Amino acid sequence: MDELFWNKVSAIGTCLGALATFIAVVVALYQTKLTNKKKLKLKFNDPVTIVNPNTGEQLEDYIGITIINIGNREVIIDDWSILAGNKSKDRYKIMTEMQGLLSQKLPYKLKIEEKLNLYYEKKAFLRLVIDLVDNGNIRSYKKIKFQVLDSTNKSYIIESDKTISEYINESKKKIIK
Repeated sequence: MDELFWNKVSAIGTCLGALATFIAVVVALYQTKLTNKKKLKLKFNDPVTIVNPNTGEQLEDYIGITIINIGNREVIIDDWSILAGNKSKDRYKIMTEMQGLLSQKLPYKLKIEEKLNLYYEKKAFLRLVIDLVDNGNIRSYKKIKFQVLDSTNKSYIIESDKTISEYINESKKKIIK
């Protein structure tokens, strides 16, 4: 009877040891995956007023996106665009004429806990949005989606605070003034 008892205790101990080993392997795999995680936080900025540091002159209004690397590895930002639909063919690249003066030139290597500001002149942005609505590429009752792509073509998306029709009405008011 004593031998049977100790066999049961041994079997239970072996099962608990196997379970502990399995849990240790799962935790180790999770930690390995966690150390190589890319994670970006996007913030849409409207309006953005930029002041020339040399002259103190206020430049035209801009819109912008702030990209913050909250992951634990560097991320290379390749491109940003307006996303009209859900497919990659519905992307409209934003040409930033002021790269270098106002924002970093792309591609840009975003270090851990670093932020990157990308700006686009608001007048050019409004012209682009009006053209997209007039051509039927986007609907005016929706919010504008901005897409940021990294070097692995992973997409990060943020929406504007206002709908497209609110931006169009805003541009008409500025024209009237």
